[in-house]
Amino acid sequence: MNANSISDAKWKRTERRMEYGLLGLVLLVIAVVVGVTTSNFKTQSTQTVPISVARFSGSVVHVSLINPHSVDVKFLIKNNGHASGIPNCTVMIQDPSGAFPGFYAPVISHAILGGHSSSSKMSMTVAGPGPQYVTQGKIQCT
Repeated sequence: MNANSISDAKWKRTERRMEYGLLGLVLLVIAVVVGVTTSNFKTQSTQTVPISVARFSGSVVHVSLINPHSVDVKFLIKNNGHASGIPNCTVMIQDPSGAFPGFYAPVISHAILGGHSSSSKMSMTVAGPGPQYVTQGKIQCT
């Protein structure tokens, strides 16, 4: 072995050490970036956000006979909450004695803004001679 071959061998070992050092530095940078990103993600996902709720109530405004088997029911649904939402309410009508009840869940496909109301009208069928006696109604919202 001559001096040049010893020098070349040392140089190759030095190059390898530099490559390994550079590779280690790159891996360290990747680990730091992933750690910072993950910790930011965890911090953001655990923050609590106040939840606004939509709360609905309703009332039957008017019931009128439209034919021997049906009545028209005009009703109002109000969102008493702060957030908008689509109500899930059931209209219940009956005669004063309760002998001729009718139930219907209206399909209201639009959202009602918080603090606002929406009125609508629907026809309801009541069995037997009931429609002519129906005079009252109420709305139950869940």
